[in-house]
Amino acid sequence: VEQIWEQIQKSSVLLADLSEKNPNVFYEVGLAHAARKPVVFTACKLEDVPFDLRHLRVIIYETREPNWAGKLREDITKYLK
Repeated sequence: VEQIWEQIQKSSVLLADLSEKNPNVFYEVGLAHAARKPVVFTACKLEDVPFDLRHLRVIIYETREPNWAGKLREDITKYLK
């Protein structure tokens, strides 16, 4: 946990993939929130996004689409601009 906290402190922005509702990701998002760091949220499907985060922008991606990784990269870049 100490290493995670250190890396969050060093980061200017964080990327959190909410797919599969991983509890560790939600904990790290909480740490980022406490550190007042901006977080870009992504998920494979909207159902993976908890109701209390759905009011925030979440980039949804589909791994079965051709060139999904490139499109996701573009969407994240646009979001950060």
